[in-house]
Amino acid sequence: MKIAVPELPVGTVHLWELDLDHFLFSDVLSEDERARAAKFRFDHDRKRFTSGRSALRLLLGGYLKRDPEKMRIEKKCFG
Repeated sequence: MKIAVPELPVGTVHLWELDLDHFLFSDVLSEDERARAAKFRFDHDRKRFTSGRSALRLLLGGYLKRDPEKMRIEKKCFG
């Protein structure tokens, strides 16, 4: 799945607001993200993590014109 995002001219910022309790599209998550989601004790927290990561992948994929499922998102030493 891809998402259409508006152009992002230099010097501009887009702010996105999502309801993470109602946005769920886990098909774009990596195996690592799925494993991280499975570690949450409460279903509500697991769904919000899944929603947030899915939204991140879909939006970044739209802006970068890349397949959200194939992007590699790394966590550095400070998270």
